[in-house]
Amino acid sequence: MMVRRKRQVSGMLERQPKNIYTFKGGGEMDLFSSLMPAIFGWPLVLVGAAVLLAGMILKKIVYLILSLVLMLPFSFYFLYGAEGIARLYGGGILLFLLAGLVLFKLGQKILSTLFFLGVYGILAYIAYLVLTQPK
Repeated sequence: MMVRRKRQVSGMLERQPKNIYTFKGGGEMDLFSSLMPAIFGWPLVLVGAAVLLAGMILKKIVYLILSLVLMLPFSFYFLYGAEGIARLYGGGILLFLLAGLVLFKLGQKILSTLFFLGVYGILAYIAYLVLTQPK
């Protein structure tokens, strides 16, 4: 449960800004920064993966482009926010999606499907890493 609280600074009570909440565990969290991962994180990636699957089944390039747009924030998070080898995950997602789109547009449906399956492989590996990380 989130509660607003006043903090005491040198004998005076100071009111916190409206968007700062204190949880019963004691930590403070900005409301905007807590919503960003929920919006641009896994929910958007799962929607993008479902749209990619729909585009592959229906053979509609509009769905494939929409899937690319939906997965861009997640890919950019890994490209610019991660360190080391984790940058390859974001680059791999973008590379496979773009290559699959170009091949799909050129009429190479089977080869483009293999590239799109590569996107699912990278997403599955990232999900595995997230779910098995030590707490």
